Amino acid sequence: MTKEQLSKMFKAFSQADTSTTRKYGGTGLGLRISKSLVEMMGGKIWVESEPNVGSAFIFTVRLGFNPDRKYEALDFSEEIGELNVLVVDDNMTSRMIFQELLETLKCNVHQASSGKKAYELICEHAGSDSEIELVLMDWKMPGMDGIETGLRIRQISELQSQPKILLTTAYDRDEVREAMEGKEIDGLLIKPVSYSSLFDGIKRVFGEPRAERRNPGRKSNLEFNTTKAIGGARVLLVEDNEINQQVAAEILGGVDIELTLAENGKVAVEKANQMEFDAILMDIQMPVIDGYEATKLIRENDELKELPIIAMTADAMSGVKERVIEAGMNDYITKPIDVEKLFRTLTTWIKIEDKDRVIVQPVTATTDIETEEVLENEFELIIFGLDTEDGLKRVGGNRKLYLSLLRKFVDDFADIEAQINESISDRRNQDATRQAHTVKGVAGNIGANDIFDVAEKIETAMKIEDIDTALSNLPLLDEQVSKVISNIKLKLLQANEPKTELTKVEGTNEELLEILTALAEALKTRKPKKCQPFLEKLSAKSWSVPQSDKIQEITKLVKKYQFKKVAQIIDSLIEG
Repeated sequence: MTKEQLSKMFKAFSQADTSTTRKYGGTGLGLRISKSLVEMMGGKIWVESEPNVGSAFIFTVRLGFNPDRKYEALDFSEEIGELNVLVVDDNMTSRMIFQELLETLKCNVHQASSGKKAYELICEHAGSDSEIELVLMDWKMPGMDGIETGLRIRQISELQSQPKILLTTAYDRDEVREAMEGKEIDGLLIKPVSYSSLFDGIKRVFGEPRAERRNPGRKSNLEFNTTKAIGGARVLLVEDNEINQQVAAEILGGVDIELTLAENGKVAVEKANQMEFDAILMDIQMPVIDGYEATKLIRENDELKELPIIAMTADAMSGVKERVIEAGMNDYITKPIDVEKLFRTLTTWIKIEDKDRVIVQPVTATTDIETEEVLENEFELIIFGLDTEDGLKRVGGNRKLYLSLLRKFVDDFADIEAQINESISDRRNQDATRQAHTVKGVAGNIGANDIFDVAEKIETAMKIEDIDTALSNLPLLDEQVSKVISNIKLKLLQANEPKTELTKVEGTNEELLEILTALAEALKTRKPKKCQPFLEKLSAKSWSVPQSDKIQEITKLVKKYQFKKVAQIIDSLIEG
């Protein structure tokens, strides 16, 4: 590059070649962000370049070193050791690498160079003490490939129990996941495989991590400790997006927090001045009044100056923490929400003085076989374009909630590209920024990483009023959203459609009155979980047409935490 081009290299969205026929794009924000990060770490970054020869980007940073720190090798062999493992790969080097790693874990390792030999070896050991318990199988092999071999293995009747099958491949992971769909393959490892990734893969197919695969009716140790510390706390959640509301509400409801919702900053200010709370979780970007302005208005009340206000933001850029503190907030957490970070932050700021609360120790007994099978299926959830494992983690392993979020994503964001485009066309740049911010946050919650990345680019561009960059990324956003929504419908929603039910027994007026009266009491807790048993009783029977329409409306409103409207409908049904 020339000296003139080099001078523009670390400026946001600079173009090295500004001609109308340029061959190369701009540097975007990447180098500018890199420069900021390097300088924050006491270093420098520069580029050395010679036209038509090449360029070198160089940086220095200051890093600490502790000469007294001792490093100890981790030994996971006690957790996995003694497994009978078969490595199947037509490449001898790959087989030897796997054998070395597995023997480090104290596994009993066998090798096969083809699918045919693997099948024969498994038959040979079937029914004996050396029966194969785990197969690490290469996908692309001559003759029978890994998936076909796996199907043959599943047909061996002499086996005492079917081995777990981990497919290994260096090919495109989306392609192999699609090929695996419905083929009874337990998991996937991407080559090159490290010691830790191999360990994690084995633990995953044999039932780990246990903390994430718990019975939804039981609390993990983290949840129990959080409940013990702040159970019964009153928290105001300020969030304009329904999906984010639902995620936060389900997570907080799991630790017995009494939650109140506000859909924007204006409503938050009103509720903070009218009701008593132990903390406020405040979204930053909202319509009407944003989180910064709402916090300043809340702090004008002398009685609320010490109330913990915790920001929630999908903006991870530097300077956010400083602006949050300047606005009068105490702390912040990033979206998509990290459950552990959320709990740690809440327990740091919420102080409960009520000593009479009774918290029940979580049950830790092993779940029954039926429950284990259900939980096993939860972690076989594969939807192309989504990191479902990360998405499930974001909702504390609650598969039912995760599926609900996916359905809402399909309903709410199918036309997001058109919405943002319209806002830009109407010169409503703030609306366009907020819309991109919203889809970015929701995408993070469900594990839609590609959508998250392109939405972040659009949001960043809108913030600095680089309209051309925002518009140029809209087609990609539409493409990514359409792909994910299509995959959700095909791979998830259709697969989980309720089976055809038998004709429901018609409920009587007396039964309806009894259920509605109990539901009205449950509504006072302001917790959808408390209402769920009565909603299920309502859906278990058929009702007359006017009643049926109102009952369906009740179910929808409870899920949206519209408790006042539900109470009004219940009153009208009881009086009618």
